[in-house]
Amino acid sequence: MLVHRWTRDAVLARMAAETALMNVTDITDRDRASLRLQLETIRHSVEDGAMTSEHAAEEFDALRRRLTRAA
Repeated sequence: MLVHRWTRDAVLARMAAETALMNVTDITDRDRASLRLQLETIRHSVEDGAMTSEHAAEEFDALRRRLTRAA
C-alpha cells in the first residue's frame, strides 16, 4: 500500500534547505556532510512514519535559516 507522508509545505521546505546547503560556500566539507546527513535523517524519519511532515517542515526551515545566516 502506498502511503503519502509528505505535504506540499514539507516538500518545499526540504527543497529550500537543500538549495541553501548547495549555495553556502563558507563551510568545511565535514560540516557540509554533517548537514547533508541531517537532511537525509529528517527525510527518512518522515518516510518511516517516525516524524510528521509538519514537524519535518519545521526542521527543514530551521536548517535553512541556519544556513542562510551563515552565508
